[in-house]
Amino acid sequence: MGMCPISTDLSQCLVSQKMPQSIQKYYRLEGLVSKAPGSVSSGKAARDLQFFSINGRPVELPKISRAIGEIWRSFDCIKSNGECRKKPACVLAITIPNSMYDINIAPDKREVLLNEEDSICQIIQNTVSRIWTSQIVGKFKANEVENLSKDMKSNNNIKADSDNKTNNFVDV
Repeated sequence: MGMCPISTDLSQCLVSQKMPQSIQKYYRLEGLVSKAPGSVSSGKAARDLQFFSINGRPVELPKISRAIGEIWRSFDCIKSNGECRKKPACVLAITIPNSMYDINIAPDKREVLLNEEDSICQIIQNTVSRIWTSQIVGKFKANEVENLSKDMKSNNNIKADSDNKTNNFVDV
């Protein structure tokens, strides 16, 4: 399965005032997401391959999972004529100050309440959309057409050579 790195600063959207760079490290999103649907080696992804953590604690973030799924479907349905089969995989680590979330919702501490969940979802959707758009829109591997052309020519030459060898008759 193809994964690509994701890293973004959350401080710009979550904090109303300018803050020093030393504080910005406490507002980060880092991890890996599936390659864009329809891109080369996007792989077979599944929703059960989504892992989230806040400040190193594994958590369940269904709203963020749905946000990633929505943007995935917008890309996947375009590429597969409306038929959406795959789900995105991701491993995302969110770093935010302890005051921005509450882990005391469930006894296992995996269910959390985020203060700015809508803003974080929007940031994640924008970042993932930008990553996936750069992977599929108008992007070709260097010399992809030229290499395919050369491969086709060499296959035709090999076939022509083998045809010539089998059709060469010697008069005795």
